Amino acid sequence: MQVFFGILLLLIVVAAAFYWATARLLNARSIMAFTTTTPDGKVFSVKTDKHRGEVDQIEWVWLCILYASKVLYVIGDENSSETADFKSCMNRLGNTELSEHRVRIVCGVICSDLPEISDHELHGKSVKAVLSYLNDDSRSVQTSLPLQPYRNQYLNTWICLLVSAVKNLDSMHRKILRSALLNMAVAYRSHSTCSMDSMVSVSFQAVRTAIAECAKAGADSKQQADEE
Repeated sequence: MQVFFGILLLLIVVAAAFYWATARLLNARSIMAFTTTTPDGKVFSVKTDKHRGEVDQIEWVWLCILYASKVLYVIGDENSSETADFKSCMNRLGNTELSEHRVRIVCGVICSDLPEISDHELHGKSVKAVLSYLNDDSRSVQTSLPLQPYRNQYLNTWICLLVSAVKNLDSMHRKILRSALLNMAVAYRSHSTCSMDSMVSVSFQAVRTAIAECAKAGADSKQQADEE
């Protein structure tokens, strides 16, 4: 009996150590979390938690794109009005000089119930997206979603995220976000939003291509300036 309890105690200790080590690893790779909460699907409070000190601006781009692809997959309906509005916003914002005002104007034209962002903490149904580091050119997003969301809650959370992102981006990273949105909109013309493969490949390629395009444009501008 003593041997049995000794083995049981050892297993508990090992399991606890494994859990602690795993939790520490996940926390070390977690970059930031973005949460919206709404009591009615119309007014939203916004909260950003930075898990690794100061967050690089490119992480906001990753979060905007990965969250969109994730919830489009969760919606799982190519023909839903929310999916259609997501795609329309991507396309129009991808062809617009991004600013907080422009995000609101463009999305307001497309969406009948543009979210109002409150300065106060609200209680109700929450959507949470956690961005994590995989490697230098890959990220992942984990989401916590309500079982019965309000109408267009996933889309309205994305609009809140875009507004917050643009506030934290300089002109170069706004161009990257704009390019990534357009890349995504174009890709979804031939890829299903309901496919897990597309959820990963479309979002990753959208960001990677946008970064490469911005880097090339910067290099070309520098070369032209040097030649002059």
